[in-house]
Formats: sequence, C-alpha cells, structure tokens
Amino acid sequence: LVQIVATQDVSNPTVLAPDGTTVTCDDPVGPGWGRNKTLRCATTLAGTYTLKVGTATMAPATLAVSYLPLQSTTACRTVGAADLALGAPTVFHGSLALGSAGDCYRVNDLAAGDVLRTEATQPGVTPVVYDGTGAQVCSKSTYPDCRLTGPAPFRITAQRFDGAAQEYAISAARLSRPDGCVTIEPQAFGVSPDLSSTARCRTLRVPETAPYTFRPVKPDGDIGGTLFAADGSPMGGFCPQGSCDLAPGDYTWAVAAYRAPVGAFGMIFRSARETRGCAAANDTGLTAGPATGTFGGPGQELCLTLPTASGKGVYLFNQPPADGAPAVGEVLDALGATQCGFGDSTTVCKLAGTAPFRVVLSGTPSKAFGLAVHRTEETGGCTVWSRTGFDITWGATVSMPVDSKQAACLSLPADQHSTSEVIDFSNLDGRFNGAELKVLDAAGGEVCTFISVDSSAKACTLTVGVPYTALLIPRQAWSADSYKLARRDVSSTAQCLTPSSTAFGRPGTSFDLISALDARCVRIDGAATTDKFWLGSRPGRNLYGPGVLAAVLDADGKNICTQFWTSCLATGSTSYTMVLFAAGYQDQPIHTTVDTWKVGTADGWAPECTAHPISIDGFPQRSGVLTEDSDGYCAVVDMKPSQSFGIIGTSSSVTSAQPDFSLLSGAHWTRHYDGTACW
Repeated sequence: LVQIVATQDVSNPTVLAPDGTTVTCDDPVGPGWGRNKTLRCATTLAGTYTLKVGTATMAPATLAVSYLPLQSTTACRTVGAADLALGAPTVFHGSLALGSAGDCYRVNDLAAGDVLRTEATQPGVTPVVYDGTGAQVCSKSTYPDCRLTGPAPFRITAQRFDGAAQEYAISAARLSRPDGCVTIEPQAFGVSPDLSSTARCRTLRVPETAPYTFRPVKPDGDIGGTLFAADGSPMGGFCPQGSCDLAPGDYTWAVAAYRAPVGAFGMIFRSARETRGCAAANDTGLTAGPATGTFGGPGQELCLTLPTASGKGVYLFNQPPADGAPAVGEVLDALGATQCGFGDSTTVCKLAGTAPFRVVLSGTPSKAFGLAVHRTEETGGCTVWSRTGFDITWGATVSMPVDSKQAACLSLPADQHSTSEVIDFSNLDGRFNGAELKVLDAAGGEVCTFISVDSSAKACTLTVGVPYTALLIPRQAWSADSYKLARRDVSSTAQCLTPSSTAFGRPGTSFDLISALDARCVRIDGAATTDKFWLGSRPGRNLYGPGVLAAVLDADGKNICTQFWTSCLATGSTSYTMVLFAAGYQDQPIHTTVDTWKVGTADGWAPECTAHPISIDGFPQRSGVLTEDSDGYCAVVDMKPSQSFGIIGTSSSVTSAQPDFSLLSGAHWTRHYDGTACW
C-alpha cells in the first residue's frame, strides 16, 4: 500500500519492480490528477522497488510518501477471538501520521464464509479487509458487514485515502457464530425484560416455528438494530420491523453498526402464539366494564383473552383512570396472525382469524390502564339513535369532554331503520370540524363512513331487521364538544315532497331550512329509465357562507350525484330522491328552490327545448327575464361533428349575478360541459 501527499497536483504515479517492469497498481479513490494519491500494488519479487511521480506544473513540489508491505510486515497488531466478540468488541486506538499508508491489523480465528463487521468511529478513516493473498475482500457496498472470501489469515487496514493525519478508533466483530451475546428465551406476558446488560447483541432462542415479535427496550431512548441468522445473514421479510416468522434455532439481534455505545438495555422477545400470563376478559366492556390493570417495568406487555367468535367485530375503547394512561397494542388470533393494531383512540377490529383472540397491550410503566372491548353487534351500552323525519329534530345527542380521544357508540335498533337512510350530524356550533362517523354491522364491517369536512351528510344502505352500531369519532380533542345526530328514511316508503312540475323552466319547490340539521327530501316518481333529468337547488352550496347541499339518490338508494355548485344530471332510474341539507348554517333561515326538470325522454328533447331551435350558423339576439315562475331557458342546437359553440351576452341584474349555461349532450347525459357565464 502506497500513500502520496504532495503540495502540487501529481500525475498518475508508477511503481517499477526490481527487474524494471511496471507493477500493476490500482487507486481505490480513482485515477487522475490530485495532491493525494493512494496505490495498491501487487508485488511478486523481493527487492527494491522504484516509485516515479510527476507533477502537473513546473513549480517545485514537496512530497510525503509512505508504504506498507501488507503481507510481509510484522507490524500488524493482532486481533484475537476475544477481540471479535460481538457483544463487546475490542476498540483499538491508533494515530495516522501525515501521508501514512495506514495501520495494519491481523485478524485470527476467521475463515472464509464468516461475516465480519468493521467499524471506525472517526469520519475519514476507512477499514479495509484483505485476504491472505493481499486481495481486497470487501467493497464499499458490503461495509460494515462483509462475508469473507479467500484464504486466511485476513488483515484489516485503517486508512485515510487523502493522507491527512488522524487519530482513530477501530473495531472488528464476528456476526457469524457471535460471542458475548445475552441469550433470551421467549417471554410470558407480564414479564418485564432484564435491562441490566450492556452487551451490544442478544441471542434469540426460537423453540418452535411461529411468528415472533422482538424489540429492544431502553427507558431513556431508542436503539436501532438488525436481526441476523446464525451464519450472519440479515433476516428479510418483516423482520426489520421487529415481527416475522422464525424457524427453530438461534438468531442474533445486534445494535446497528456505527452507533455510539448505547449502554444497558433489555429485549422483548415473544411468540405471537404465547398464552402464558393471559387473563380472561369480556367483550361487552361498555356494560360489564373495561379490563383494568397497571403496567410494571419498561417493556412489560399484558394480554387479554377474548370470548369473541371468529367473524365478529369489536370496538377497542381506551378508558384509563384520571391518573392513568392509554394502552396500545394489537389483536392476535390463536395462530398469532394480527387482526388489527390500536392506538390511544378508539379502534374497530374485524376478527377473521382463528379463535380464541388475544389483545396484547403495552403502556406507560407504573401507570394504570382501562380498555373496554365491545362487540360491534352488541348494542348494550351504546346510545340509542332514533330515526327522525325531515324536520329540525335529531335522534341522538352525545358529549365529548376536553382532551378526549374517546369515541361514542350509538345503536340503530333492528326494527327502527329502513333500507335506505340519510345521515347527518353537527356539533353545537354547526361547524365542520373533521369529526368522523362510522356505521358498522355485526362483523365490524363499515357499512358507511361520514367525515364532516364540507358536509357530514351521506346516504347509507341498510338491511331490514339487522341491528347496527355507529361510532362517532371527534377530531378536536383540545376542547369539549357535543354532537347532534339525525338519520332519515329515504327508501321507497319515505314521506317526501312531490314537485309541482317536472317541466323545464316551471316553478320549483321552495322551502326554508332553519337549523344546521334541518333537511328535506323531494321525490320524483314514475320516471322512465330513458328520461333525462336536470336536478338542482338554488342557491347551491356556498363555500364561503350558508347554502344547501343537494344529494340525488336513485330508486335503489344509491347516491348518484352530489351538488356542490353545478346541478346534477340523472338518468337510468325509475325514481329519484333529492335530499337537501343545510350547509354552513349561521342562525338565519336558508331559503332554497328545488328544480326538477325533465329535459329529455326516449323520444328526444323536451318540448320546452325543441320550441327554441338554434342553427349552428348563428342566430339573432335573444333576451328574456328569468323568474321564479320561469327560471330556465332551454334550446336545441343543431350541432355537427367538429363544430364549436359559444354564447355572449349581458345581464340587467343589479346584483351582477349572471345566468350560467351548459351545453349538454343526450348521448352522454351524465357528462356535461360547462361554458362561461353569459355576460
């Protein structure tokens, strides 16, 4: 190994053998000009070698040159078996002088196939591994862990490729067949891991094939690490996340390389099928009460066995005492398969695996917990949510305290709901605060979900004679809040308003919405599937103030359109139900007019449209006044392929409101193309 440090750039240097031939050398940094050059040269003859160095300019240059005969030197420090212990490898300290070619370490007790971990704690110092022939064994892509190849004995050099002076600390440890690791057997629940050992590795002894979880425990910080097989190969799959299937044998968990001393720590190691230490729990926690207990030392995990059958669902409600803390964890089946994970807020979990199921909990040391597990089919303990009509009433009220991440459970009795309902909810301020409502069946399946962002209103299809529960999840834990909830029938038997006319431009159906939860429905019956309807409310949803949100349902109760700004186009059903909700209510009535225009049938466009034919070649100025009795104008344009159409005009409205227009195609009725407003 040759190191050159110069005061001027030098060209590619050359080494000549005693017989004058050029020695083959390589530069680990790369060829080219530079003031610092490192060479690795394979020598085959004993004797004196000559180094030739040229400079880039004619200016004087000062050189510092050193070399290390890697195989023949007797200056290598010995690294013995005890020094290679992975649990506490020996740290060797050294100092590289300016221009030093590096220090040498001879490593004993290693053979081809072993995995060697090398570490240097100072930036700039690189450990390089060579075999007994002087060939470099590991590359940059394989450090810090390298599987050795070639003959022994192996050597490690501590090098600084720029030749700068440097003090350093270096270590080497054997990852295959490791020494100095604390052996850990699978633990029962309720056992706190031993936190006393400072060894940088643990041997995990696996007695049977199963899913296992493992993670280090250190009360005052986190520790990164990797799980390795006995031969030093890193374990793949989900093992880097701390949970994976393992076959019988010993595995090594080691602190990540290039980490400063981490001090004492413990290790959680548990089979996902573990049942030792589990306590029986109920699944009617909202009536029977939550499971309670207190966590012991750091890393302690507790276990609850549930009586719940497979195919059911459960709610997990964190209900710690005032001086306690929430518990987190996961639900496992009898074979160790994860059903769900849960945090400090309420979680819904579908149990699809093999019973019995277990809840694995972890929490804050020395803090009490309370966890209520409640079957989603069990309505006891849930607030009864009654159905209401299309008026200002609501069917349930729930309150949420300050700093609550808890959710409220509501029940929809089997004999008190229809096949199709619209659901709406609001807090007392009538604000959209991101709260979430889930309606679930007995198996924990989400039938419908609502989030109060622009609106909480949504249609929900239910099965007759089946009970449901709902979960209201608040999103503003920093303030106390209360919610009012309403659900209303929109099935074929619903009592809805009937429009006075479905002719285009005829007077609509008008009413006022007088609360944040007020709603109305308008039913259009007797339609043909080929009819084309244009449905909307005036005013529509106003992003910056009060308005009306309109939803259109077909004969099956499916939501086919929601009107935020533009109106809805509907076809393909024998009836339609428009549901109108208050949006952005601000303590003043919201007046709206609902238009239910039949624009076309199987025979063509409606008479109100065909009465106004327009040639694509142009037409004279037309004018009129839009009123509540005549609130739309429809015309039929004789379009040809590859033609365009535009309208310009003015409005006499003193409010500067402009009428909108749309160019609609009968062949694609549910798709419309908005133009610009008529000026």
